[in-house]
Amino acid sequence: MSKFVKVMPRNTVGRVKTCSRRVTYRNMKMVDPAIFAANLRYQSVCTAPENDVNSYADQLERDNHCCILDQLAPCQTITKR
Repeated sequence: MSKFVKVMPRNTVGRVKTCSRRVTYRNMKMVDPAIFAANLRYQSVCTAPENDVNSYADQLERDNHCCILDQLAPCQTITKR
């Protein structure tokens, strides 16, 4: 018998799974600030603001400002690896 033992490594290293994630964003470089400001001016918050603070907060929630952004810079979703 020999003093040395030959050790054979097992190649059990499999393929590493890539982590993918979905990212939702808006391309704000597409938004023209003048057009965005003009569209905001037509919202009822600017044309007929409420006098009471609570009513004004409700008015801000009713005037969905995201619809303006949806028109000017729609949401985009990409998958990153």
